[in-house]
Formats: sequence, C-alpha cells, structure tokens
Amino acid sequence: MIAFYVIMTQEQMQQNFGVEGYRVAGLETEEDADTQAVSNAVKQAVDGLEHVLFQDYTGSIMRQNEYLTQKAFFYYGIAVLLFIVSLFHIINTMNHIILSRKHEYGILRAMGITDYNLMRMMLRQGLAYGILSSLVMIVLYVLSQEAAVYLMRISKLLCVSLQISPWIIVLTAAVDILVGLCAVMIPAYAIIREEMVLQINLS
Repeated sequence: MIAFYVIMTQEQMQQNFGVEGYRVAGLETEEDADTQAVSNAVKQAVDGLEHVLFQDYTGSIMRQNEYLTQKAFFYYGIAVLLFIVSLFHIINTMNHIILSRKHEYGILRAMGITDYNLMRMMLRQGLAYGILSSLVMIVLYVLSQEAAVYLMRISKLLCVSLQISPWIIVLTAAVDILVGLCAVMIPAYAIIREEMVLQINLS
C-alpha cells in the first residue's frame, strides 16, 4: 500500500477544503493502483495553492525498503553461518570430551554398568549442557537489550521497544537442548560399540 501526504496549514485546509483541526492530510492507495495517476491527481488538487508543497516519496521508500531487505538477508545469512559453525564446534567439543574419558567409561562397564544406564548418564550430561547454554543465552539477551536501550537513551536516539516473542526464546532453548543431546549421543554410541577391553587398556 502506497501513501501520499500533503502538508498545509490549518487555515489553508479550512479555506480550500473545509477541513478543521487536522494534522496531516494523507491518501492511501492499494498495491495494484496506478501510483503515478494518483500522484498527478493530488498535484492538480493542490495546484495553485500558496505555500503548499507536494512531494511523492514512493520511489525513495521502495528503494529504502529494498535496501533494508538486503541488509536483513545479509544479517540472517551471517546468523545462519554462525549457527552452523557453533553447531559443529559444540558437537566436536562434546565428542572430544567424551572420547577422552573412554578409559573411565570402560572401567564403569567392567564394573557392571549396563549400556542403557551408560547412555542415560551421558544424555543427562547433554541435557544439563543444553539447559545451561539456554540460561546463558536468555541472560545475555536480557543484558544486551537493556544495554542497547540505555545507550539509545543517553544518546538521545529514538528508542523503540522491540520484544522477541517468548515462543522464539522457547524454540531456541529447545534447539539448544536438542543439540546438547545429539552431541553426546554420537560419541556415546561409539563407546558402547567398542570392546570393553580396549577401553580399559587405553593408555
């Protein structure tokens, strides 16, 4: 939807159009409307009035929206890349931590712990990792938002409060927990399949 605005004094609006107590005279068009024809019609309506300026910013707004869309896609792309990098980093880190303790897990298996209980123990570790990372994420989000609002206030900039939907936070926390569980399942399955003697004799 395209909007045209004509700014005139209240006296001009009252004398020429019979409108009183106005702030902005605006006209909104449908998306499929001929904006050029509407713009010409508005120009003819205010033509000849003194101290009246009509300016069509439709093209500028469209270019600005395209620029903002490109920036949004750029930042979304960076966010996706960072997510993929962090995902591989988490999986690699958890894999290294668990596999470096194969000797300990081998001793536990030799003492009689079942594969089910061993897997459940590792899944608890992954669950704890996911919950802790989610809590850290929420704390950092709250602190960064408060810091941004504070900096905009002391800089006397326009501050618009934009709250992220709680469902997005819940979904992100669920993804963190799922990643934590998957990160421990892969090395845990490799430990269960390996011979117990090899794990105990591991130097």
